[in-house]
Amino acid sequence: MKHPIKHLLNVFLLTLVLSAANASDLPIGAVRLSLGMEKENVLQKLKDFYGVTEQPMISSSLYSITADKKPNSKLLGMVTFREGKLVWISRRWGDFNTANNSMEYASALFAALEGAAAASGSTATITTKVSRVPSGEIKQIDFVFSDRKITTLISDGPAQGLGKQAGIDESVSAN
Repeated sequence: MKHPIKHLLNVFLLTLVLSAANASDLPIGAVRLSLGMEKENVLQKLKDFYGVTEQPMISSSLYSITADKKPNSKLLGMVTFREGKLVWISRRWGDFNTANNSMEYASALFAALEGAAAASGSTATITTKVSRVPSGEIKQIDFVFSDRKITTLISDGPAQGLGKQAGIDESVSAN
């Protein structure tokens, strides 16, 4: 289990980094990315530090960024390109399941929202959506700021299906 003070310090440091970020910038780990960057430049910068995997089943322009090696790889974020330019950056704030403490989820959501508000202003539109599938349901909450979005997905289903888990992502888009 992480030491609570160390976790709090990490959240505080990430919030400081976000508050200094440009609206079209979003770091993924140690790599600061900006919308409009060249695809080759982005992929090379990311590959210097992380695993980068194209996701052709979803889209030929979508790449996932992971830390560590399989099978214990941890998703850090995703990027999408159009016409050779970076048009979408998503950073993972955390993955949570029934083994995680609810305070970890709440702290990560708060830090993501606080950072987005610092970078984009404090006004956001909140939308919710539920998708029901045979293996359970996925609840989605979007906090849409002027130029970034925080999304939390909550799956609720049996262990052999979706399971019970949640994730928090922050994204910026050229769209």
